[in-house]
Amino acid sequence: MPQPIYKRLLFNTISLSILFVLPLAMPFAHAAAPAESPAPAEKRPDDATSYFLLGCEYDRAQKYAGAIESYKQALRIKPDYPDAYISLGMVYYKLGRYSDAVDAYRQALSIRPDAQPVYNKLGTAYIVLGEYPKALAALKQAIRLDTGNPLSHFSLGVAYLLNGDRDKAIREYIILKGLDKERANSLLELIY
Repeated sequence: MPQPIYKRLLFNTISLSILFVLPLAMPFAHAAAPAESPAPAEKRPDDATSYFLLGCEYDRAQKYAGAIESYKQALRIKPDYPDAYISLGMVYYKLGRYSDAVDAYRQALSIRPDAQPVYNKLGTAYIVLGEYPKALAALKQAIRLDTGNPLSHFSLGVAYLLNGDRDKAIREYIILKGLDKERANSLLELIY
């Protein structure tokens, strides 16, 4: 007897999150961080960048409490530091604190509204929270900023499907087929 659609969707969504959604937790702003350890924040207590880089090092070492505190300290010094909000959101996402991740991503977008990858991250966090209409809005904005991003189209297709709109999920599959056949096939498996 075939599994009910909601069980297949849940299983496939969890499986696909390992392949496609978890890369959203990959560093967005961390690429600029140096390979060596940053100068200790204690030596430059009023430097937001030192705290940000320290947070990046804690994050890489999977010491998330230290990363959170370092990013928050960077934001206390420089409240309009979008990379610190983005990185903070990614740590919260890794910890399963999706509502906190949403808050951090929204703060980053209030400062840098053209940050397309952050709309992907925001949309994914909303999907995990089951807030599909908000996920759809975030992912549509991600696509407006970069129409050729396969991850955005995949995530939007998943959000449409979970929101009960199979026809629009199929439209995203058709678009995705021309961008990334592997992700398109994964979306098709979810749809059918």
